[in-house]
Amino acid sequence: MQHKEMASRAYEVITYVTNSPATLSLEAGKYLQAVETMSSMQLGFQDVELFLFKPNLSVLLNLIGLIYCIQHLKPLRDQILDALQRCGISEQLVWVKWLTLGRWSGGRRMRDEIVSRQVSLVDVVTGKEETVLRVLQRGVVHEVLRVCISTVDLACTPCSSSTIRNY
Repeated sequence: MQHKEMASRAYEVITYVTNSPATLSLEAGKYLQAVETMSSMQLGFQDVELFLFKPNLSVLLNLIGLIYCIQHLKPLRDQILDALQRCGISEQLVWVKWLTLGRWSGGRRMRDEIVSRQVSLVDVVTGKEETVLRVLQRGVVHEVLRVCISTVDLACTPCSSSTIRNY
């Protein structure tokens, strides 16, 4: 009975993310809301592994499950790595792009900077891409004006540099 309830809860998150108008990319507000929804549903690590760490799901859902685990469940790093390997999604790639506010230098504000990185899920867990993980966990705060995750190079998606500046 509890298994069916957790499956139903996980399906709500999957539906929420896949009903996004831009199925190839998600803005920070959307994926962070999915993470918070998972937290309110009290999904456990095994639930995430069973329902979200599937190779046939979008890597965006895999990443959302991973961020949820890291932020809210705080399992051991080896436990996460084992789950990613077991599920066959550890090498899944995701593009992360963010716009940061230009710094002040010599009384002048420098240009805003667009950063784009392609990372694997295992890189996020191992700390190889610690900056990306920090941006994904925080979302849009302080100097970060916009964050977008995508399954393809963000130059080809709605979060491209032409739209990212219009935020």
